[in-house]
Amino acid sequence: MTDYGMYTEKGNHKIAGIVLEAKLYNHSWNVVSSRLNELSKEKEFEEAIDTMVRELVFVAIGGK
Repeated sequence: MTDYGMYTEKGNHKIAGIVLEAKLYNHSWNVVSSRLNELSKEKEFEEAIDTMVRELVFVAIGGK
């Protein structure tokens, strides 16, 4: 599993799902960023909007 800078493997798994979906459906960064923001509203995944997580996700989806 890729490490996206989340605090737990469960968090990295959630982010991996967002990345996979973004690649599959060619989502723009705005869509992905919105998904990260929504995920961060869950107490368990608050770090989803941390700079490191966002940067790793941006690179993983090809920076688009």
